[in-house]
Amino acid sequence: MNTSMQHAFIKWTSFGKRHLVLFVAIVIGITCSVLSTLPGWHAGAQAPINDQIAYDRVITRDNGVREVTISLINTDGSGNVPLGKGFGPSFSPDASQIVFTFPASPETRVIYKMNSDGTNPTQLTESFQEQGAAWSPNGTQIAFVSERDDPEYIPGEDLFSTPRLYLMDVEGNGEKKVMTKAQSHTTTHTLEWELAPTWSPNGSQLAFVGFTRNASGSTRTNIYIVNADGSGLREVTNFDSGVLLGTDKLSWSPDGTKIAFARARDINVVDVDGASAPINLTNTTDREESDPAFSPGGGRIAYIVNHTDSLIDGIYIMKADGKDPRQILNATAPLAANPAWNPLAQDPTEPAPSPSPSPTPYADMSISMTALPMQPLLGEYVTYDLVVKNNGTADVTDSSAAFHHSPNLEFVLATPEHGVCGSSNAPPFTTECQTGPLAAGASTHVTILVRSAGLGEGGITGTVGSSLHDPDTTNNLQTLNVTVSPPCVPEVTSEVETLVWRWGFPSSRNARHTIFARNDSGRTLNGLVHFVLEGLDERITEGDPESPFSLTACAKPFGRRYQSVSIPGLVWQPGQVIHLDVRFFNPEKLLVDYKLRIYTGPGNP
Repeated sequence: MNTSMQHAFIKWTSFGKRHLVLFVAIVIGITCSVLSTLPGWHAGAQAPINDQIAYDRVITRDNGVREVTISLINTDGSGNVPLGKGFGPSFSPDASQIVFTFPASPETRVIYKMNSDGTNPTQLTESFQEQGAAWSPNGTQIAFVSERDDPEYIPGEDLFSTPRLYLMDVEGNGEKKVMTKAQSHTTTHTLEWELAPTWSPNGSQLAFVGFTRNASGSTRTNIYIVNADGSGLREVTNFDSGVLLGTDKLSWSPDGTKIAFARARDINVVDVDGASAPINLTNTTDREESDPAFSPGGGRIAYIVNHTDSLIDGIYIMKADGKDPRQILNATAPLAANPAWNPLAQDPTEPAPSPSPSPTPYADMSISMTALPMQPLLGEYVTYDLVVKNNGTADVTDSSAAFHHSPNLEFVLATPEHGVCGSSNAPPFTTECQTGPLAAGASTHVTILVRSAGLGEGGITGTVGSSLHDPDTTNNLQTLNVTVSPPCVPEVTSEVETLVWRWGFPSSRNARHTIFARNDSGRTLNGLVHFVLEGLDERITEGDPESPFSLTACAKPFGRRYQSVSIPGLVWQPGQVIHLDVRFFNPEKLLVDYKLRIYTGPGNP
């Protein structure tokens, strides 16, 4: 684990008490041997399976060893039973098993599952860099976070080994990253970390905490929702700072309408469509609250309280509207964490379980688009892949997609995987594709080819639908922009004679070079001339703020620094000599050396 990751996974409170659950699992975990040998694994007597909560906390064993331990407690505060080492519990839908994270060593974490009485612990992952496991509502999958090396990124790159969402089956097989590199960005931000997954009640989507950076480089943390197949990423909250912690859990309400989370010391809820501002449920000033968890019936929320008075610390339960909070466990120094409800628990006003009527079938159409290349050159073709998906429970017979493009893109062709495309009669959309029948859970593609005809940002806005009722239209519309850059310009280095006059010492702190260039091509050249300083040491920068270096974007290697000269009339005559004065700031007094390459014309060298 890198240093920044360790920092992000430690909870600090405003009262000076450290939330030790994960930290002790890592630091003190050196005293814990591998789980397969089961030293200190205490499977206690099973508490009654009814109104129960699992949680984790660092406890001291009879032999004096401190270890992070998962326990069960009844919601009336009775029957507190330790199960075994681990943290971050999540029940299977039938409450028979618990998936959790086990600290295998001070720097490694693996996902395990066990019976809900603490017996039969079974290892599921092997990369030793996982946590945040969450069992899917249908019981077939487990979502988790892994910090393993990601082959989609370059070794040594900042995003090569950062927390990402993964899925696997309940036996630990079929591990798959939820979002590809291409899918893990919105129109404005690229995800750097993905943490704290929680499932939607129907199991089709995941909510999670995403770390991005804004234009100034400051960290932004927000709640995101993505389809379980990695498509349809969207932002639910829009905070401009790091107000959310990836170590705090999220909880999706059983009716599918809200997500509970901790923000600025209080428990909040936000609508899943993100249309309204979050609502502060606790709004306290003398304590810090975290780790909210909706009860299976949705009428209650369990959460953690940290207070300056240690008698107030512990696990609390309140009504889903924030009223009537009560403490069920006093736990301080260290605190408890990660409460998880037994799925068979019933809210006090709920009737006994009875067979539920079959829900009315519905269609939940969604759109997701990708584009290649994302930064085309002027005149280059761009291929959009528009995916139409039916996330609902009913088959549709008439799925469709429509789209329009920005003025700087020229439409060329739209090819559906099934069906036909033609002109649209529903402005502003210019093209409509009838994509035909689409079974529940199935998807189909439309390939759209456009040509970049104007500089700057532009893109395609698409929408999808069917004739069936769609209860969630927030995922029916998407805009995906690309940025069109000027074309590449030709290199004329072999047709130009150059001379560099170096003023003063070659390794001066403030160096000045005058570069002379003569057109020896025997023909006129474009009078916008670019002088590329290939191989210039990165520690040497421009010495004149009024004449900054530009970076090459066409000829490889990309990112070489250059400056340009514009000849009056934009014509460089044969035999004509031009010159460029370049000033360098060289604080380490290195040798200012480079290889000159000359390009001409409007565009990118």
